[in-house]
Amino acid sequence: MFRRGRRLFSSASIVLLLMAVVHTIGHFAPRGRPAGEKLVDAAMSAYHVDMGLGMNPSVLDMLQALSLTMPITLTVWALGNLLVAATDQTGRCVKLLAWLSAAASALLIVLYAYYQIPPPLTFVVVAGILFLAAGATSSGVREPSHG
Repeated sequence: MFRRGRRLFSSASIVLLLMAVVHTIGHFAPRGRPAGEKLVDAAMSAYHVDMGLGMNPSVLDMLQALSLTMPITLTVWALGNLLVAATDQTGRCVKLLAWLSAAASALLIVLYAYYQIPPPLTFVVVAGILFLAAGATSSGVREPSHG
């Protein structure tokens, strides 16, 4: 996983895991909230949307579900990358995943910059730079030719 040619890729994946942990802590951490935020939460709790299948979640329920989707998704992304980094014999999959992860990071950077959300923006910029560097510097080892 941290062999030569995989260190940047694995490091970027660990940044994603750290982001997932920090996001989860932030989601569940108790905090004092200003009156305006409490009013917004109350309005979101009171407004329910018929989603079919007999389900009628509040807008706050939907926001909570989406908020918890982020650390789950980041964890799966990071663990998948680390699994490939640990098992890919040629390094070719690591290189391809580094480029794919750099592209995904770029999309998230645009998203968080547009909506002005600094905490995930900061993590994804760091991970994106590492993924970009990993894609640019790792070389997929060619399999030996038989013959």
